[in-house]
Amino acid sequence: MSTETSLPPTGVMLPSNSSTSATSYDAEPLAVSYPVNSYMELTLEVERSAEETSGVNSNNKPEVVRGTIYTTDEISNSIVLMNSLSHTTLSSEIRVVNGSSVISKKILGSANAVAAAAASSKNNALTSIDDGFFDESTDDALAAGADAAHHDDVDDGAIANAALSFSPLPAVSKKDVEERERRAIRLAEESFGHINQKASAEGQTVFDRLVKACNDVVWSGESIIVLNQVRVDPPYRKEDCKLVGSSRGSSLNEGSLERVKKIVVGSSS
Repeated sequence: MSTETSLPPTGVMLPSNSSTSATSYDAEPLAVSYPVNSYMELTLEVERSAEETSGVNSNNKPEVVRGTIYTTDEISNSIVLMNSLSHTTLSSEIRVVNGSSVISKKILGSANAVAAAAASSKNNALTSIDDGFFDESTDDALAAGADAAHHDDVDDGAIANAALSFSPLPAVSKKDVEERERRAIRLAEESFGHINQKASAEGQTVFDRLVKACNDVVWSGESIIVLNQVRVDPPYRKEDCKLVGSSRGSSLNEGSLERVKKIVVGSSS
């Protein structure tokens, strides 16, 4: 069966002799109250205008929303709901709810259970339920899934997309994350090393283009040295590209010179 919890309306103070204090609702972290990857129904308090507060046109009913808990944020007191979409270029719809606006909440089941129930109902193949397949919220999960599947605008692709979108978050390897961080730092340091404060903007542009084509590119003053074979001097034109020292006379090095000249010309166009 579903798990439902009622919260005190926003702005209502509990009596001092009440067994439940006003702060007890804030003591439990959002991540505990709204488990990630669970399919929940939230009843939200509708914000009222000054007229409605005074009793005029006070017909606003609480809003009921359903969705999978994608994440929560304690600092902003926010709950992020996700719903899969069909027949659209967007794969899912994201909604951010302020935790203080929640009047009551109900856990309908795990998102995987809802998607599976919808798929089974859609295909008319749901004949029995293994007790180990669903969690304790089987009834509500099945009802929610079957309700979704009976809508004509929900096709097999949308159900499959829902199951994929609601898959549990993958395990994160701390070692892999640290390695990616080290690599990003190393690449950033290399990028800073490519900047020459003395060179002109044109020279920096030529250098950056050459680095993309060949990693063996360094600064020598305001000149650019490529593969220890070709030097590009300011103002970095085609005629400013020359072979360095013993590189002259080699057909292979002459080919490198021509490729460098083409890149230099392309940088100025």
